[in-house]
Amino acid sequence: EETNGAKVTMSAKGVFDDVDLAAMIHSDAGKSKVVYNCLAMDSFEFTFTGKTAHAAASPWEGRNALNGAQLFFHAVDMMRQHIRPEMRIHGVIKEGGLAPNIVPDKAVVHFYFRGPKRKILDDVVKKMFDCARGAALATQTEVAWRKNEFSFDDMLPCPVGEEAFTRIFEELGETVVVPTESGGSSDVGNVSYRCPTLQPRLAIVPQTLALHTVEFEKVVVSGPAMKKALKTGTRALARMGLRLFADTTLREALHKSFKEQKTVTE
Repeated sequence: EETNGAKVTMSAKGVFDDVDLAAMIHSDAGKSKVVYNCLAMDSFEFTFTGKTAHAAASPWEGRNALNGAQLFFHAVDMMRQHIRPEMRIHGVIKEGGLAPNIVPDKAVVHFYFRGPKRKILDDVVKKMFDCARGAALATQTEVAWRKNEFSFDDMLPCPVGEEAFTRIFEELGETVVVPTESGGSSDVGNVSYRCPTLQPRLAIVPQTLALHTVEFEKVVVSGPAMKKALKTGTRALARMGLRLFADTTLREALHKSFKEQKTVTE
């Protein structure tokens, strides 16, 4: 699901093209959610190349690759005020030199760029490339980049399926709320452009916690959380599958809604 998600290649090869519904459940905390706001994401590694020199004896002979990387970060930060607020941009420096007295000739940074829709993200990524070029030009270094992980698409809405799964959650005693915050990114987004797709988030602990944190990690491995995830999650998926098998009208409505959502996106 993370980094090089297998569902990216599976989607591209048509595995889900004839599927009536793809559904999986993600763990959550506090209240359960059926609507999943999934951001499109691209992952890029940028390598700045300069020239080594002794940082004290002859720094003028060098070209500092780390300076290029640092200026790139500043340029990205300055660009934030001119992009949509739903965008998420975050990066780290993977390589930045070996010793303080050596002008670094190589610096490597890794960035995630996320956006609410693929087209919006593609436009912003082009701006990020310009930021990298400008940073290299200003520091007299060179820069190259490569996509180092699979690209994830945003999640195409599935209102008919979301309504049906909400009723199932409620039948199982779950309180369902509509999320207002932006979600993360997942290869399930790629699936959602191939067939009707759902990824409800089942609250397996009552307290409100941020996902992907140490605090959440501690509670999800507890007995009650594991039991609820397996018991309630399995029942919910099984019920959705049975209803889909038994209800021709639901299947037809799912596919009609799916085609409508794709048309709106296109």
